[in-house]
Amino acid sequence: MKTSFAKTLAMIAIWAGTSAQAEQVDVICAVEQIIACEAFQPCERSLPGAVNMPALIKIDHTNGVVLARTASGGDRTSKIATTEDLDVGYVITGVDDGNGWSFRVADDNGRFTFASAHNGVAFSGFGVCASE
Repeated sequence: MKTSFAKTLAMIAIWAGTSAQAEQVDVICAVEQIIACEAFQPCERSLPGAVNMPALIKIDHTNGVVLARTASGGDRTSKIATTEDLDVGYVITGVDDGNGWSFRVADDNGRFTFASAHNGVAFSGFGVCASE
């Protein structure tokens, strides 16, 4: 992925004694599985559409937002609050409609894990991202 190359360049710049931060590229992520857990109830695994979650998500690093369309057709835009570069990928966090979320994307294979905390319900999911 392009992010690995960008991070390599950033690490070379840091090693050479200059200050640099890896530049993230925009990615499209396919959600493969959602796990929904209500308080004090068994968790349920499903496809994204079964719980009105998006099947595709765009992480737009350029504009600092995450874009998605729910299964029912509603468009969502959520501002990225923080980005943390890791040696093996990155983590982004934010808040959407009062619900906190976090995303971890791996550089080597594009696999991601996300979590979203709602009032009495937690969602987690898995999938894969690719640069545009």
